[in-house]
Amino acid sequence: MAVDPFQQLDAINRASKKGHLIKDCYRLMYKESIWYQAYANLYPLDNLQKLQSKQHLITDITDQLKEQSFRFTQKKERTGRSVHSISDVTKAEDLVLEVMRIILYHIYYPMDSQHVYGCSLELHYTDGLSQLKESSIPINWCICMDLPPFDSKRHGTFLLKQISEKISDHRFLLLLHNGLNTGSIQEDACSNSTPSSDFHHLLTHILLQKVDRYILETKQNVRMNYVRYNRSIFIGIKGDKKGAMCFRDTIVHFLKDNHLIGVTSNIHLQHLKKPNQFLGYAIQLNDRNKRKIDLRIPRAELSKLASHYRYGQFDPFKPAARPNLLSMSECDILSHYNHELSQIAYKYQLASNQHHLSKLFYLAEGSFLKTMAAKRKRTVKQVALSMRRHAQGRLSLVVPASDGSKKTKSFIKLKDVCYDTKK
Repeated sequence: MAVDPFQQLDAINRASKKGHLIKDCYRLMYKESIWYQAYANLYPLDNLQKLQSKQHLITDITDQLKEQSFRFTQKKERTGRSVHSISDVTKAEDLVLEVMRIILYHIYYPMDSQHVYGCSLELHYTDGLSQLKESSIPINWCICMDLPPFDSKRHGTFLLKQISEKISDHRFLLLLHNGLNTGSIQEDACSNSTPSSDFHHLLTHILLQKVDRYILETKQNVRMNYVRYNRSIFIGIKGDKKGAMCFRDTIVHFLKDNHLIGVTSNIHLQHLKKPNQFLGYAIQLNDRNKRKIDLRIPRAELSKLASHYRYGQFDPFKPAARPNLLSMSECDILSHYNHELSQIAYKYQLASNQHHLSKLFYLAEGSFLKTMAAKRKRTVKQVALSMRRHAQGRLSLVVPASDGSKKTKSFIKLKDVCYDTKK
């Protein structure tokens, strides 16, 4: 084993890619520097001095691991502790989970592929949707489903069996088994939920790799387009209804046999003449070219967005003020709205009806004016007139620049962030 644990992790990654069984995962956890990396991942705001002060905690953990006496506590015991005990024991358990996550991540990286997205920061869900939009396979049937969240007790046996195909380290697998059995790796049990330390998220993707392989290997002569983003799956099928139903039934049996869906769950097969919901889009055949599919923004989704961001009622059109933003500065309120609307436009950059967002943008603009009126204790008309004096009539604020001069900051419009959907 290499002295530097990070060199060893790189070696593990290379060996895993070649299909070799990985050993010595447990002994790798004896290395001190990997624990400092784990702590930095979990608590990125802590300074070096605070990090070094955890030396005693790291020493205690590694001593327990060497003696094989480390055990995770039951989830119920963990949530019922005092603040003092949480700082001592739960931090230790979180650190162990994070070190295990680092090791597993290097064994399974990269997890994104031609059909799978959302496992890492490299590929976004828009990449998966682009694959659907640009596919040369003229699909006419589809299966859309959201698999239930990973449950350590229900899926643990299946997951451990899958991981043991990659790892030949009895002690490491026992430690993982202990974490799964105590509920320590449940989504709501993790005290840190940042992407870099989300062990639960990683195990979900490891679990679903088996689903990916099964679906892609089972297709045989079926012409199919498969996309998975996290737990959301889209399977587009070209063929007659009988063949598509047979393929659907095969997948359903596999998922039920491995407890990935409930016994009574019913996964529907639908024709793409009608819109099918996937990742917030309505997916259906293109009206002009039946060999292509359209990605559209569902009208119901616009109402949900208006409600989620508290812009007011979408139908009937009625903007609303947002009292929760009144403690912010005027410039920050403007930036807050602009950031939200930019995110919405980015999410629906592939929609052929992206112009339908214009009504939502107008609703947000009305909400912004009402919020500013409440902050200034003026009427909406008075605020609108004062804010349209600059930037050719657009709603804007005059703010100081870094060089001491003045600059205008305008409320965003759809045309400012509208993406070219023909690309």
